[in-house]
Amino acid sequence: MSETKTINLYDVLSVALTNETLGAKFYAAMAGNSEKEDVRDVFHKLAEEEKEHRHLFQTLIEQYKDNTEYEKISGNKIAYFKFLAENNIFATIIEAFKQRDKDFSDIGPKDALSIGIQAEKDSILLYQELYESTSHESVKEAISKLLEEEKMHLLELRQQLEEF
Repeated sequence: MSETKTINLYDVLSVALTNETLGAKFYAAMAGNSEKEDVRDVFHKLAEEEKEHRHLFQTLIEQYKDNTEYEKISGNKIAYFKFLAENNIFATIIEAFKQRDKDFSDIGPKDALSIGIQAEKDSILLYQELYESTSHESVKEAISKLLEEEKMHLLELRQQLEEF
């Protein structure tokens, strides 16, 4: 996101797209690393659903890319969206592993579940703010469904963590 006093719907949708893209990559890697079948199944399911969410945001971005002047977001929400964009947990983990020249196989299942839990919480916060910041009914409808799915992801990850 640029250093401006306003952002728009397109900017926030782009942050969400990055979030889902990195989430799909992380969950797919964790599915490949998991020895326990139930944990592997959860990560595989989440990876596939994150890919679907990525497609949703690609579609929304395509719809609103020419309306960058429409639906500006300002005030305190800018700092909030900027923080979430710059502190994406998946991006942070990926970058840390790249700097250490390591791959995701070094992440154990409990840590992977904990990372997923935090990422899903951040996603819920981001999408709730997006929902409240837009007047586009089509975006609200899509985000409302997405919020329910992200909440289910959170519950599934927490259940798996509790079983350890």
